[in-house]
Amino acid sequence: MRAAILMAIVLIFSTAVRAQTPVYHPGQTIKVSVTFAGKDAAKISAATAEVKTSETRIDQYNFTGDFTGNSAGPTAGSTFEILIKIPVNATSGVYKLVSIQGYVSDLQLNVTYNSPADFKELTYTVENQNHFEKPSVKDVN
Repeated sequence: MRAAILMAIVLIFSTAVRAQTPVYHPGQTIKVSVTFAGKDAAKISAATAEVKTSETRIDQYNFTGDFTGNSAGPTAGSTFEILIKIPVNATSGVYKLVSIQGYVSDLQLNVTYNSPADFKELTYTVENQNHFEKPSVKDVN
């Protein structure tokens, strides 16, 4: 009996924790803060990030499940705030932060970091009320 009560409390708590996760909609912005570390971290002058979902919906035909954002430059030291605007054609689903790129302008090169190998996995929930079902072809002459 105690085990069942404890399990119910754990389920209620985990549901409450999940409910606190923000849900993003088209036009809103996901903010990702990344701090680079190491000998050449100060050489990075800009950063980008990519979020991606594998979810697809039949009522969101050809909506995108992959989009990126950019930084305007470092906010402090080697820390960058990357702004990822949710497009109007984003498919609803859970998105993962899959990659971050640092740009070294002096050397004109990009340094790519992938999750979960190079940084912890982060997820974002996107809900889009826009829908479009692919019409069929009625006639061709």
